[in-house]
Amino acid sequence: MSTVDHPIAHAPCGTFAGLALQGVQAFRGLPYAQAPVGALRFQPPAPLPAPMPTDAPPAQARAAGAVSLQAPSRLSRVMGDSQSPASEDCLRLSVWTPAADGKRRPVMIWLHGGAFMTGAGDLPWYDGARLAREGDIVVVGVNYRLGALGFLCGPGVSPGNLGLMDQALAVSWVRDNIAAFGGNPEQLTLMGQSAGGLSIALLLCACPRLPIQRAIMMSAPLGLELGTPQDAAPMAAAYARSLEPLRLQSALLPGQLMAAQGAAAKFFIENQAKAGDVAPPFVPVADGAFLPTPAGLQAALAQAATRVDVMIGTTRDESTAFFARGPYDAMTQNVFETPSLLWARQAAEAGRGSYVYRFDHTPGGEALGATHCIELPFVFGNREAFATAPMLGGLDEEAFEQISRPMRQAFLGFIRDGRPAAETLPDWPAVQADRPIQRLHFAPRTALQQVAGTP
Repeated sequence: MSTVDHPIAHAPCGTFAGLALQGVQAFRGLPYAQAPVGALRFQPPAPLPAPMPTDAPPAQARAAGAVSLQAPSRLSRVMGDSQSPASEDCLRLSVWTPAADGKRRPVMIWLHGGAFMTGAGDLPWYDGARLAREGDIVVVGVNYRLGALGFLCGPGVSPGNLGLMDQALAVSWVRDNIAAFGGNPEQLTLMGQSAGGLSIALLLCACPRLPIQRAIMMSAPLGLELGTPQDAAPMAAAYARSLEPLRLQSALLPGQLMAAQGAAAKFFIENQAKAGDVAPPFVPVADGAFLPTPAGLQAALAQAATRVDVMIGTTRDESTAFFARGPYDAMTQNVFETPSLLWARQAAEAGRGSYVYRFDHTPGGEALGATHCIELPFVFGNREAFATAPMLGGLDEEAFEQISRPMRQAFLGFIRDGRPAAETLPDWPAVQADRPIQRLHFAPRTALQQVAGTP
């Protein structure tokens, strides 16, 4: 029997036993696809088989699922470290809900960042309990394949874009099952940061009928140029060579897979990487199948921007997470800010609700400034999980809450009814097709400012 302390969710995909904590119910490590191991490695995600009979004991969903195999994050110098058990069997998601009670609450699906190489949807950084409790919403954190397992592309090795396909299947799982967890399958917001933000744009290109109504895109590197399968093939060949004479579909150990990924990354750095380029070695490819070719990608992105209401923003100093201040500061403008403003404009011209922000707070000092990822603890309200993050610089609770509280309220307002608003924020107007963009700047003195150079 389901109780407040021992919640049970009866979903079409199965029955799950969760746990109650922090005023919400959590169901963690839920599989949304078959484990991509053995013959399913380097294949599109396979849907789950039919669920167990309804009289079967509930499956335990009280612990986070394993994260995708990954190397240490290159952003630990700004975010600190977060480690979790890793496995190929990583196609899982976690749900935080006020109650698995059949109510139809708005749903936010979180796609984490990490350069398509690191991260997970259920790390302590992204614990969804506070947002679920404060906003009376359902939060879903998604794990997807990363690095070579998710984004290697080469003949006879992998078709590429598998991590994006994982994300698309996870969204479908949410649509089909979230009602059992107290969520409304007809009110889905997809929220992602960095690689997760770019993933949203690419999913809207690849899946025109993606069942979401709103998107929150945080520091999305929309200016990143995607290569072709031909560009990616030499790296896939280096990966395969490193595993010879082992077979790709054999029972390979995690260490062997990561060693092969390291060999492919080394090949990329030595032969294909450009000086000053922020692009990681394993990224989506413009393959002309799942995604358009490079020649058609910009037009497809412009069309994708018209499909959902959007809240989009960047940080003031994105590039300092990757480079010291200097000539690479232009990356903040060219990779992140300018293409994000263009997306907002295109959405507004199509009649979509479109809101733009920038995060300007610099608690870690001017060396890092308002660096890439700095907004994450403020949005999730999880300061304790970022206790060792240099980008926060030991910010105390009171100063943190002065910015975090209105940010959470604004993000939750957009998720609930499509309009970001908070008691302590100025009125935040939607982008108008024929007017200069008004952007909200989050800082100790939050203000609304016109973006220079917009028509």
